[in-house]
Amino acid sequence: MSRKSGIGSMDLAGDVWLFDCGEATQHQLQKSVLRMGKIKKIFITHTHGDHIFGLVPLISTLANGAGGAVGDVGDPRLQTQLDIDPLEIYGPLGTRAYVRASLTYTHSVLARQYVVHELRFPDDPPDGDNSSLPIHTSEIPGRNIPQVDGVWRNIFRDDAVAVCAGPILHSVPCVGYVITEAPIPGKMDPKKYIPDIKRTKAPMTCMSRLQQGQSIELPDGTVLHGPPR
Repeated sequence: MSRKSGIGSMDLAGDVWLFDCGEATQHQLQKSVLRMGKIKKIFITHTHGDHIFGLVPLISTLANGAGGAVGDVGDPRLQTQLDIDPLEIYGPLGTRAYVRASLTYTHSVLARQYVVHELRFPDDPPDGDNSSLPIHTSEIPGRNIPQVDGVWRNIFRDDAVAVCAGPILHSVPCVGYVITEAPIPGKMDPKKYIPDIKRTKAPMTCMSRLQQGQSIELPDGTVLHGPPR
């Protein structure tokens, strides 16, 4: 994690998720054990430069970007690779317009699609892109995700993890992301057992038997069952 460059990362079953993308992000990634080609999702907390200035250069690198020409519709590089999953980007209002404008005005051509999902605050417009530019040739329309009861629930979810978010007090609209792992079969949650063990003054060694998936009977007759293996 680097506060100066505004980045952080997670490695999920081989896929890499990036949190914020400051100006020196690519330099740091080149020095790290992470493989840039494994980056599947990028989460932007806010649009201050030290958290977003590296985003478009990184997108261009990940999508084999190159310089195009105005009206050059015959450029073979414009054939986007549709068999590759699009790069997913999450961020507050303005993230989509920033990426689109940067790619458009640099005439950047990408060989991979991308999509920007925006987390909308209550004062933000619920629809639209906050941009007068047409959608980029490699852009897939993203979701505009509204707050519900002050948070953004399950902005992404699969069998392994769920991503939620909440507002963070900052000088500009800012989003904090929370990643929750799904329960792992055979993984024991001590909080389910310790209160009963302490209440009945049973020995804490019971925990090792529960961890092995066994069932135990406490002094007051309560039966605790270890997690299925």
